[in-house]
Order: sequence, then structure tokens, then C-alpha cells
Amino acid sequence: MHQPVIVEDLCSQTRFAGPSLLVEHGVVSGMSVIIGGWQHPFGVLGAHTAHKRVFRQEDINFMTSVAHVLS
Repeated sequence: MHQPVIVEDLCSQTRFAGPSLLVEHGVVSGMSVIIGGWQHPFGVLGAHTAHKRVFRQEDINFMTSVAHVLS
């Protein structure tokens, strides 16, 4: 199962390098979820902010629900 990717501080992220587009736009925090398909994902739904943010379970549930509706 694919889990949401949550980043509270892109500059201190060690799991991966922040995409240059996000860095250029001053993104600090963000969350991304898979938009699922029957056999392959359609894409990714993301929300990003220029301010540090801690995402709550309610935020994760909302983004996941929107991704399910889109799929």
C-alpha cells in the first residue's frame, strides 16, 4: 500500500532531495498522495506551503479522500 509522503521541513529532509521546482518557490512543508488507478497510479496530488507546518491525521485523511475521488 502506498503511504502519503509528508515533509515538515524540506531543507532538513534526508530521505530524498527536494525537487528544484519546490525549492525555487520557497516550499518548506508539503504532503503528497498517490492518485490510484485500477492497475497503475494516475499521478500524484500534492499540497505545499512556504511556512513550516505539521500535518495532522485529519489533513492526511482529507488529501487521501480527494485522491480517491479523483481516481
